[in-house]
Amino acid sequence: MQNLLSFNIMKKITLIFLLFANMIASGQISKIRLDMQEYTLLPSTKIEESSSLKLHLSVEQDTLYAEETLTLSFSLSTDRWLPNRIILNPESFEVVNTKESVLPNGIHVSIKHNGEKYEEPLPVIVRRLKPLKYWIAKYHHVLIEQEIHTPINRLFNARMWDTAKDIFDTEMSNEEKEEKFRKIQNRNFGEYEIQGVFVTEFNDTIRSEVRKIWYLEK
Repeated sequence: MQNLLSFNIMKKITLIFLLFANMIASGQISKIRLDMQEYTLLPSTKIEESSSLKLHLSVEQDTLYAEETLTLSFSLSTDRWLPNRIILNPESFEVVNTKESVLPNGIHVSIKHNGEKYEEPLPVIVRRLKPLKYWIAKYHHVLIEQEIHTPINRLFNARMWDTAKDIFDTEMSNEEKEEKFRKIQNRNFGEYEIQGVFVTEFNDTIRSEVRKIWYLEK
């Protein structure tokens, strides 16, 4: 019985030693300091922590038609064993936004067609009251799912933005402006490229893979 107990204790000690050795080899711990009365784990630098992050993008649809919207899933992952905290404090209730102004406090969705950028037409005006805090580790990813509420035929490129600005600079009633604004439609059919961009609190830019969808005319 005593031999079995000693064997189990040694087995646990060996497993703990192998775990620490793996963490040191992977750079998750810079070193282990052994003192007479305590063991202190010294984490690696913040730059190393942020550079280990990866951003993955999934798009629910592969084809969209007018008045249909994108549904996206983002996964933030790391290969580090020790947990890190990620704080997102976007300017609106949407963590994911097509406007680059969401950076560095959220995830920017880059939507391009023939090299031109497309984004939602309305500015972000509502600010979230409390930041979002996530813990991330090797086997604990952060999953963010969100729909881009603006239909693809209402996503604006630079030319459409200029048209909209001209409308609101014109002397006419608000009702007329709104009517003309609603008539601006994205009819640039074809292949679109979707990519996620995340900037860490240490100013590291992390990009997801590029996903492609088709915007087709019915």
